[in-house]
Formats: sequence, structure tokens, C-alpha cells
Amino acid sequence: MAEVLSQICSLSSQLHHSDEIADQDYDNQTHDLLAQLRQIIPTASDIRSGGFYFLDNLNPSLHSLPYLLIWGYHVCSIRSETGNPFPEDVRPGGKLWSKAVHFLTGFDPVQVRYASSEWRELVELVGQSALAVSKPFLAIQPIREAIFRLDSSCSVFTSTHLLLVKLCLHARAYKHALPILNKPICHFPAGSEQAQLENQQPTLRARHESSAQILRNSSGLSAKITYREHLEYFLNGAMIYMVLKQWKKALHFLTIVISSPVINSVSMVMVEAYKKWILASLLENGRLVQTPAVISSHTIKIYRSITKPYITLAGAFESGDFSRLGAEVDIARPIWHMDGNTGLILQVVSAFEKFRYHKLGGTFAALTVSDAMERAPSCSVHLTNIEQLIATLIMSKALNATLSHPNDLTKSTMLRFSGLGSRASVSKDSVTQSQLVEGGWSLASLMTHVEGGDYALGMSKEYIENLQKNQKQTGGPLKDSKNVGSFSGGFDIEEDIMGGLC
Repeated sequence: MAEVLSQICSLSSQLHHSDEIADQDYDNQTHDLLAQLRQIIPTASDIRSGGFYFLDNLNPSLHSLPYLLIWGYHVCSIRSETGNPFPEDVRPGGKLWSKAVHFLTGFDPVQVRYASSEWRELVELVGQSALAVSKPFLAIQPIREAIFRLDSSCSVFTSTHLLLVKLCLHARAYKHALPILNKPICHFPAGSEQAQLENQQPTLRARHESSAQILRNSSGLSAKITYREHLEYFLNGAMIYMVLKQWKKALHFLTIVISSPVINSVSMVMVEAYKKWILASLLENGRLVQTPAVISSHTIKIYRSITKPYITLAGAFESGDFSRLGAEVDIARPIWHMDGNTGLILQVVSAFEKFRYHKLGGTFAALTVSDAMERAPSCSVHLTNIEQLIATLIMSKALNATLSHPNDLTKSTMLRFSGLGSRASVSKDSVTQSQLVEGGWSLASLMTHVEGGDYALGMSKEYIENLQKNQKQTGGPLKDSKNVGSFSGGFDIEEDIMGGLC
């Protein structure tokens, strides 16, 4: 066994000093190494009979390719022997499971590009095994780390993104998904049409401006992504944001879903997203925000006809009539339960009082608690508890105001809404400033991907100016017409768009 291990390490060691090797030479050597490993591993009796000796003695950060292929060989052998897709050794706590987790937290991201299908199968098996035994939390951290090791920008949407978000939902480990969800998705794995347009295979080892040049459908690092899976990722991400009460981010994700292109009708995923979009609008803004301009009037009519109880609820919320809101909540209670939105409905009811006092703050600088009660009467809170309600809103930072108790106990407590010069506003300004700085860095990163997309689509400023110049000289089409070429976003746009709801 030691002799075979030495042979494998000797072959793999050629890649250890990769900085001294030209990209194309490294590419050729790695393909040769992979071919030799694929020939050695299945035929070596020591690997079959030696248990996990080779995995115990290989460093996955140095010998990622042999480690990955030997791990996959053991999984195939055990599966064929047991007939079980998730044998004990690959389940959480099993020997192969532990080896897989060890690999995911330390593999060489360049080497695994050459065995991309095997890498993806390992990641998927770790996630699926954890789900099979109802222990999804155990797979979250290694898979999340693997995503970042493969693509630190996380700008290319892959099937692993969706797997991680589903694991976080199943495990109720919502905050663990944020490092991935907070990264903007700028690309989908290039489809066959794009690959033909580019007319070349990238050198896998080379440093590319965008990870989209490596993470293609043909690479195997991601399974083929369907239109539905794209929608599911953003819907699931929005659900995580809503659990964490990050309504603005949830609205952004839901807007992506409901704005997705359709042909005749909308899918059930989009309808579900629209229902949640209505509720998130109320929770973030206290009103139903305007639908995105990219959604056609025909599609909006379909949404509204299917989600009438939610539209009616939003109207009751905006009216400021709590009794009407309560009636609408009670009437459609079976619908909220069937849709799985009961929790969000309760959040909407709770937020009703907050936004009523927000409206008062827009009109008055200060007023007594009793006056506030008269101007914003509540059916849910008695007069003796209204001051406690306001204090709760202030302490939770849902209301930017203060309560002042007079020395004369016969007088009512004063509610003063914070002005622009208040300490709270200064604190808010500092938070806004830090958010602007963070947003500036994100925007700069995003612009890099946008410029790359413009170039790929033939929409760069230089290209269009040159095109217009040539058209003038040749008497071609009108200068405003743009030939943007063929484009494939990595999935079939017609796939999973339902002609009717099902």
C-alpha cells in the first residue's frame, strides 16, 4: 500500500509548484495526471483492500485530485455492495462522511476544476446524506465553505447555492445562509450557445476576470439549472430574510421572482412569491408598493385575480381601520393556513399599530398619549395599556420617539417624535453612512460584472459606437438598432413556465 501511495503522491506532486509552471503546461500536466489516476485507482488491489488507508494519508489541500477520486471510488464500491444510496459510511458520523467534510474545508480550488463532476457529486452527497437522516445542519458549514473556496465572489449561481439554502431552511439555521444570500448573483453558468460564441475552452488554471468563465454548464461544477430552480432560490432566500425580519432584502428577492419573464401565465412559485411580496410590502413600508415596471399589465391582472384575499387585506391595512383589518384576517384564516403564511399575517397585524404611530409622527411633533389614542384608536389595546404599547415600540426601535412623564400625575404622558436634530437621527445618519460605504464597494464589484456582461452581449459603448459608424458608412439599418447577438442565460427560458397553474 505504501508503494502505491508513494506512486500517487509522486504523480500529484507535479502540481505543488504550480507558480513556476505556465498555465497551458499546468493544464496539460493536470489532464495527464487525471488520466493516470483514473487508470490506477480502479485497478489497484491495495486501494480496494486497504480500507481508508489512502484517505488517511493524503492531504486534500495538496493532493485534491487523488483524494477526490479515491473517495468517490470507495463510495461507488460501498453502494454497489449494499445497494443503499446512503450507506452508513457516507452518513453524518461515518468514516467517508468525515473524510468528505475534511476535503470540503481544505481542497485546492484549481485542482478540483479538472474533476468537476466528482467534486459536485461529493458536495451533493454530503447535503443529501444529511437530509436523509434529518441532520441538515451538519452539512451547512462545509458546503458553504466549499462554495467560497471554489468562487470567493459567489457571483455565479450554481446548483450548490440552492442546495445550501434548502439545508438552512430545513435546519432552521437561517443566519448561516446570509454570507451566500448577501452576495449578488451576476451570472448563470454559460450554456452551449454561449460556449460556441466564445469558441474556446478556458485554461482552467488561469486567473480569469470573472468566475463565469470557469463555472459553465459544460464544466460539471454545477448541475444544469432550470428556470424553476432559479425562482426557488430567490423565493427560499426571501423566506430566510423574512424569518430574520429583513423585509427590504426579502422584497428585493421576491421582486426578482415576480418579475421573471413569462409567456402566457405564471407558475405557482411566482404566485407564492407574489403573496409574500404583498405581506413584505406592508411590513417594510406600511403600504402596498408599486409593482415593478417590467411586469406586464396582463401578468399583474393574473397575480391580482389569484391573490384577491391578500389584496383585500392590504387595502384594509392601508385604510387604518383596525376592525376592518381584523375582519379580513378572520375571514381568510383558512387561506393563510393553507398557504403557510399565518405567521406573516400575525406580523402584519402586529405592525399595524407601529405604522399608525409613524403617520402621527409625520403630522405632529408632540402630543399627549390620550390624544394619540383618539387619533389612532386601537381595538387590540385598552387605554390603560396604550402607553406600554408605545414604550415597547420605542424600545424595539420601531418608533423614533420618546415618552415624557409630567410631575403632575393628573396630566397625560407626552409622546414626542424625534426631530432631525435628535440624537437618534445622528445615530441613524452614522448607520446610513456606513451602509453607503458598504454599498459603494458592492456597486464597484457589481459594475465589473456588468461591464463583462455588456462585452459578452456586444453592448459595450465602444462596440455600439463602432457599429453605428459602420452602418452610416454602408447605409445599413438605423443607427439606434443594436445587434446584441444570441444569448443563453444557462437554462432554457421556456422550461417550467406553466401554460396554466398546476
